[in-house]
Amino acid sequence: NSVTSKVAIIGPSLTPDHDVDYCFDRVCLDRPLINYRGNCGNLSGAVGPFAIEEGILRAHEPLIRMRIFQANTDKTILAKVPLKGGKYEREGDHSIPGVPGTGARIALRFLDPGGSVTGKLLPRSVLCPVSPP
Repeated sequence: NSVTSKVAIIGPSLTPDHDVDYCFDRVCLDRPLINYRGNCGNLSGAVGPFAIEEGILRAHEPLIRMRIFQANTDKTILAKVPLKGGKYEREGDHSIPGVPGTGARIALRFLDPGGSVTGKLLPRSVLCPVSPP
């Protein structure tokens, strides 16, 4: 199952301009291989709460802003994570279509997201592929 084969490696940043380093890995289920390409938006959203809960970052209520270095793509993710009592605030009224229940809103902003896999914003270098009639 592609959902259960994802791994996030998270730790204090090795660079002075980021707070946390994050590497996304996908374990192949049909052969002994780990794919280190790309990123996962859902796991990107978990980096901030994990960093707070594990003491990687100090929590400053009511909201912590952090710079996450996404090692696979060599890109920066800005995250805003709500806090309560020095911990990640899980409760809230934010909902996501297709996901049951509600929770606290974690805001992510992916800086300069294009070209992390192909080297181009538009992999085919055209706005809209046109097929000949």
